[in-house]
Amino acid sequence: MREERIQEMETAFQQQEALMRQVESLLDQLETSQLIFQELLAYYQSPQFLSDMEWADRQESLPFPCGILSQDGFYNFLLERQEVGKSLAEIGKEWSR
Repeated sequence: MREERIQEMETAFQQQEALMRQVESLLDQLETSQLIFQELLAYYQSPQFLSDMEWADRQESLPFPCGILSQDGFYNFLLERQEVGKSLAEIGKEWSR
């Protein structure tokens, strides 16, 4: 019984350590990509975005993906990013206790 409990707790501990390393890696990636996000946001809010969107609408097809030109797509991404940020803040409060 005791050995099983210790093995179970060891497995849980190892899983939590691995998960923490993944979280740290993702946080590093988010931090380093912040400048790219700021560029995307500035583009989305610029007159150039509207101009590019109008140009793309006039094309029969484009030889490359252009999901950024979907107003709803980027707006939904912003909302999702905001919700993830709230979740991270809540988790951070819990972890700081």
